[in-house]
Amino acid sequence: MKAEKQEADNKSTIEKIGCLLRQFASQYPFENLDVITKNTMPITETFLFQKFSQYRGGMCYELNPFLYLQLKEEGYDVKLVSGTIFNGNNWAIDGTHVMILLDLVDSIWLVDAGFGNQLALSPIEIGGSAVTSAAGSFRARRLQTQKGTHVLEMKSQERWIIKYAFSLTELPWEKLTNIKEQITFHEKSPFNSSPLIAQCFSDQTLSVTDKQMRIRFSKTGQQKLVKFNDPTEFMKAVKTLFSNSIFKKTSEYMKKAEKHS
Repeated sequence: MKAEKQEADNKSTIEKIGCLLRQFASQYPFENLDVITKNTMPITETFLFQKFSQYRGGMCYELNPFLYLQLKEEGYDVKLVSGTIFNGNNWAIDGTHVMILLDLVDSIWLVDAGFGNQLALSPIEIGGSAVTSAAGSFRARRLQTQKGTHVLEMKSQERWIIKYAFSLTELPWEKLTNIKEQITFHEKSPFNSSPLIAQCFSDQTLSVTDKQMRIRFSKTGQQKLVKFNDPTEFMKAVKTLFSNSIFKKTSEYMKKAEKHS
């Protein structure tokens, strides 16, 4: 009976956090506007609360720490960890992806609200069953790599592909600002040259750059690609799809980029 109650409690916890993840993802997109405008403010609790209260989005080192603070306040046993993204051929900058680990009795779960529009929208049990969302199917398991002891994998054409590797060691909060600096200024950062706003919903994924917009519908698997002919079309899409604060920040970047072009 005790084991059954624990299993029921765990299931209830996972359902609650899954619901929170879906709400969180629909409200706060993945966006790099602070990166391309060279915002160097340190990652503090105050900074995160101020940013997200404006209905901005953010990078993994902002989205997941902000979610972590909420989960911790609600009494969950959580910690931040870091990993390294694998793009299929090469590893990205070491340890610059930030996510959350949730510790339940006899199980550890990966919680990630900051992986672009490739979100499971539910906790993923390490070594457990795969989880499916509009973005696809995901699983987390123990696998020793040069970048960590565990991996997140995503299914692609019936094959499981490593998306990032990580270890279970807790990431000190003060390391977040260092990660932000690397993503903002490192020459190998994929996020510091042009705007990207991406989001994962229950029925579709969305990705917007200054060149195009891509929407993928989960039920049909079909994609809609819209090319932008000029900055005006890009800004119109941002204004239509995202919050006013994201539109203002994007406008700020585009005006500066235009002056330097």
